[in-house]
Amino acid sequence: MTQLFSSLPIPPYSLLRIIAIVFSLIFVILKRKSFGITLPDTLKMAAFAVFGAIAGAKVLYCIGQIVLHASEPAFWSLRNWNTLIRAGGVLYGSLLGIIGMIFLFAKLFNYKAIDLLGLASIALFGANFFSRLGCLLAGCCYGIQFSNGKQFPYQLSEGILCALVFFCFVLWKPEQNRRSQIFPISMMLYGIIRFALEFFRGDESRGIWLLSTSQWISVIFISVSILWLLKARKT
Repeated sequence: MTQLFSSLPIPPYSLLRIIAIVFSLIFVILKRKSFGITLPDTLKMAAFAVFGAIAGAKVLYCIGQIVLHASEPAFWSLRNWNTLIRAGGVLYGSLLGIIGMIFLFAKLFNYKAIDLLGLASIALFGANFFSRLGCLLAGCCYGIQFSNGKQFPYQLSEGILCALVFFCFVLWKPEQNRRSQIFPISMMLYGIIRFALEFFRGDESRGIWLLSTSQWISVIFISVSILWLLKARKT
């Protein structure tokens, strides 16, 4: 499959990320009326979200590298940091960046952040399918290798699970009467998916205390979403 895309003028990983962004944009444009946002503001929100995704992915990636390699003198060289900036990012960093920028957008343009986050979270489940295909073609985020020599299809597993969640949201249409619950439910579902699949990651250790950094973030996502839903149920 990688050879099929090797002749393209743009790297497959970047191409799939662009497709993911376009997919998200089309989806939020089509669903914007259900969430009470105008078309011009939808485009503005998308710009905020893209910036948050890029910045968040890079910042969390660099933080992780600092934690792992800060004691190495060569790590702080300009050449190494130039490489780090050009390297990939962290998906959870993208999510946190998007959440932060949508909160900022909602504050600036007088929208309810919880509604916009609900819309964005559904779109992101669909977009993540394409993002993980990009990881597959790039060879990153790979799974563990079993004793028979086969490798666990981590990228496809997460992509397919996120696609299934996306279609469940589309069919369920929670924006009709459960709009405020979409975002916390999304956080919980993605946290569960990511926490479970991280046990099958095959790349280098990325965490502390038996769990990866992504699993600790998943625990936070799941905990916050459960508390959020319980609080909403009491009100």
